[in-house]
Amino acid sequence: MKLCSQARLAYAAAVVIAVFGAGVGLTLPGAFFLLQISPLAAGAVALYGLLCSLNKRWRRVRWLRYAWLAAAALFIAAFVAVELLIAVNARGDVLMDEPPPARYMIVLGAGLNGSVPSAALQSRLETAREYLELHGEVICVVSGGQGANEDIPEAEAMKRWLTERGIGAERILAEPASANTAENIRFSLELLRSEYDDTDGAIICSNGYHLFRARWLAGRSGVAAYTLSAPDYYTYLGVLGCFREFFSVALMWR
Repeated sequence: MKLCSQARLAYAAAVVIAVFGAGVGLTLPGAFFLLQISPLAAGAVALYGLLCSLNKRWRRVRWLRYAWLAAAALFIAAFVAVELLIAVNARGDVLMDEPPPARYMIVLGAGLNGSVPSAALQSRLETAREYLELHGEVICVVSGGQGANEDIPEAEAMKRWLTERGIGAERILAEPASANTAENIRFSLELLRSEYDDTDGAIICSNGYHLFRARWLAGRSGVAAYTLSAPDYYTYLGVLGCFREFFSVALMWR
């Protein structure tokens, strides 16, 4: 393939990436992050097209093109490695019908539609409710602050959802200040430590794609973390979640 053909292909791919990212990001619930990522990806691919175009005029540009290809290869390798870690941890290690490995459970927030739990959050809540019904000694922390498009804090909606379905309010602590997963876990652990003394371990309930990062963040806080996996109601949410988690995992090691 001639270099000019590579350039045309790269420019066409950049347009497709930008249009696809904008279309899906604006259309599908839970896909808004694609509006932020797709322009960067499109720009990177367009840059490769530019390097291909300039290569015929300035031979030294060839090394920049090789550097771009090397960076792309490293990115792909890192993406595959992280996705494998996410997949290995997605099933969790806590089973419904076995004795609880810890007395406390943290349910991570996942967005509201006004004051109604989103599909991802409802999945987490239903999994938590089932577990709490089976294990009456477990204390639960529901964690999540109030987002820009939410009428109330996620923690408040989560506690309301659980109590309306028969879980005693005395077993539920609400943590309504966190804005991300790291804060979910840190603030929840601080709340537990202010109420109880024996908080060396905690069960973390979330969707499978979220569990690797959640476990790592809890371990960084000095707590033995056990994970309870909630199913994805819609396949596309799980796929988007796995894709988005790569960037979240990369940022957590900053």
